Amino acid sequence: MEFDLLKEPFIPIQDKAGVVGHYSITEALQSAHNLVRVVHDKPLVIASVQRLLLAILYRSLGYLKKSQWRELYEKEAFDQTVFDYLASDKCVGRFDLFSREHPFFQTARFTKDKGATTSVKKLSPEYATGNNKTLFSHMLDHQSFSLTPADAALHLLVCQYFSLGGGISGSSNLFGKHPNFTNAPLIGGAVTWVEGENLFQSLLLNLEMPKDKAQLDPEIDKPVWEQDEPETPAERAVRGLSDYLTWRSRHILLLPEEDGSVARMYFSQGLPNPTEWKEPYFAYRKSAEGKLLPIRFNFERSFWRDSVSLLRLTEVENGEVQPEDRRPAGVRNIAKFSDDLEGSRFTCQLIGLDNNKANPLNWYQQTMPVDVVYLLADPEDENKISVGKHLKQAIQLAERINYALSDAIKSFAKAVLPEGSQQKEINARTSAINAERYYWPKLDSEFEQLLYALLIDTDEATSIWRSHCRKTAKDAYTQATKAWLTGGGRALKAHADGLSVLQQKLDGRRYIPEPNIQETTHELVSTLEKWANPHAPNRQILASLRNGLDFQASSQLKAMPYIGSFLTGSSWRNEVYSLVAALFSFHPMSASKSMTLGASLKQLENHDNPGIKFRVTSLLESDRSKLKTELRQLFAILKSEDIAVNYRLLAEDLIKWEDVNKIIQIKWAQDFWSAPQSEQ
Repeated sequence: MEFDLLKEPFIPIQDKAGVVGHYSITEALQSAHNLVRVVHDKPLVIASVQRLLLAILYRSLGYLKKSQWRELYEKEAFDQTVFDYLASDKCVGRFDLFSREHPFFQTARFTKDKGATTSVKKLSPEYATGNNKTLFSHMLDHQSFSLTPADAALHLLVCQYFSLGGGISGSSNLFGKHPNFTNAPLIGGAVTWVEGENLFQSLLLNLEMPKDKAQLDPEIDKPVWEQDEPETPAERAVRGLSDYLTWRSRHILLLPEEDGSVARMYFSQGLPNPTEWKEPYFAYRKSAEGKLLPIRFNFERSFWRDSVSLLRLTEVENGEVQPEDRRPAGVRNIAKFSDDLEGSRFTCQLIGLDNNKANPLNWYQQTMPVDVVYLLADPEDENKISVGKHLKQAIQLAERINYALSDAIKSFAKAVLPEGSQQKEINARTSAINAERYYWPKLDSEFEQLLYALLIDTDEATSIWRSHCRKTAKDAYTQATKAWLTGGGRALKAHADGLSVLQQKLDGRRYIPEPNIQETTHELVSTLEKWANPHAPNRQILASLRNGLDFQASSQLKAMPYIGSFLTGSSWRNEVYSLVAALFSFHPMSASKSMTLGASLKQLENHDNPGIKFRVTSLLESDRSKLKTELRQLFAILKSEDIAVNYRLLAEDLIKWEDVNKIIQIKWAQDFWSAPQSEQ
């Protein structure tokens, strides 16, 4: 049985017309200039195929000088050198998935003790098998499962590049006891792929030549398909770039069925991941301890927040320029050929597997547009800075605003908890509120717009970005605390305290919250009722308040000494409180029963009179400018029949008078025109 990857179409690739077809390795490289990208519903497959194609190019082309790389890029097609290599004895028969002597990326004549086999579900982390965690598949072990030869080839690559460590590996006929499983090379970071206009450009852009030519020594650096002797699963030095890009992290032998499908395999630990080798397609950052760590995907952290590490030229620490370039190979290569690629725009594709203690959590595939200008050094004019540094400053701004949001949430959490709560309780409540989930995701699309806008006008782009970050932080605070505002006055005060902290952090001034409507209305009406106490009425104050029914500003000013302390909200709310105070002083009969003004008007003896109905209709159709006139006329009628009004509810309703859905007008109309109880 044979399945030669050099001849069999197994790689899904999209062409320029948008059509996805399947190609062999040879066909993919021959037609690379007419193809766009490798596509698959599993991102890890895409990254694995791209890595395999790069390994073939590194081995076949060898070390390219800058002039040779430039000439090949301009040629827009791979030369015969690549295909001569694929047709040589180094490759023929060695890309056959089921070869007896040289099974591709596997170990010939490999078996496990007692013939123990493993399901091919083990090839990819999304399949659940044994006691490993379930990611997407919920298939049980006793259910039959197999892969076609093409799918088996793709998942074999995923296994060698993205396998997770942890667990006993067992023993084999060739090596005896194997060490426990360890992570494969691409675990722990985000694989970065620079995408050009077509697959050919993408492959060349990511084909960065190493600084040390010895890493591509053709006598020493050999890919896995050229290695004849099976290797003991023990630590060894990396022999070169081709060797590393085809690192045999697992000893595997697929066991095909008669129809070519694969359900079982021999499977065990291969070479441990070389810790001394820096993965060239990761971006790196420095930890607080000064250790280089790969930028990795995280469920709670948008990757663009680390784009500075992805794009930066150099890093200055303690006044000294750091010598190491922490960017991934493709980005470094664009920077190296920036003069040739000036004006070009590319896309960075980022793929990775997030895990926790060898348990897969999620895989990621994100893209980010990149212009060559982001990779350029500072301009010669010392008064100007590079676009890349503007981008760095914009991200730092977003981080600072997030810190302000975090401080506000801590203030809210501390205030909403009982006095004397311990710091761990405050921290737990802060974590439970988790305002960041409403902040960072909202900035994702805006960040992509920022990347384009900075190329046009850095000042305007930065200003728009700042405004959006600030607004998003305020919205995030509101959203995050909304569910916790059921604790009455204490929760409302805590909300105001936190918002005050956020406002002060963002604007340098404290936030003065508008008073709670219900609390202020209750206090206002209670004060009015005290002044209208029939046993000791304060006629002077009531007379001054009645002036509010006039349309002269001088008359309304007479009420200010008495109700001014309640007028701290919006201008319309202040108008409502002044009007309600005036209406109360004119007709001081306050109803304790909760009923709208429509219900009070319903109690008029002649409420069916056409004149009354006309006045009620006019009231319901009036806007703010006519409201005082309509209410004054109707209150004169209510006063004539000694019908009480619930002034608290009246004030709250009038504040909502201009709601677009007319909820107050509809409620009043329903209460006025409703049928009497005896008719219902």
